[in-house]
Amino acid sequence: MSINHPASALQTDAARRMASIPGATRAPDRATDTEGSKLIVGRNIHLKGEITSCEKLVVEGRVEASIESKVVEIAESGFFNGTAEIESAEISGRFEGKLTAKKRLRILSTGKVHGTIRYGQIEIEAGGEIAGNVEVVTQSQ
Repeated sequence: MSINHPASALQTDAARRMASIPGATRAPDRATDTEGSKLIVGRNIHLKGEITSCEKLVVEGRVEASIESKVVEIAESGFFNGTAEIESAEISGRFEGKLTAKKRLRILSTGKVHGTIRYGQIEIEAGGEIAGNVEVVTQSQ
């Protein structure tokens, strides 16, 4: 004779039992991972619009959007067209538009950045390109 319990019933029962054990703590859910909110736009994806509540954006495909975020990474296959106000960026692909990297902008050897660019610190590897209106962000800005 076998007894089948739905998985949700077992999880609820386990949570109830954990609450009755002094000093027991529940393992954190995957949603509370230390990495926070991360969006990956894959190679064959084309995304248009406004991106909000995203701590890290990884672009492997094509993005036409505006974003306020902590980190943006554009892979060699990636293309971003739009406005990005972020803390730091690492660009191996292409960026066109208005980019403000308050802390750090890193352009790798295959990276191309064109438009209105503002940054706190900049690093450009040999082969990397930057063109347009470029200025340093000061502490007061």
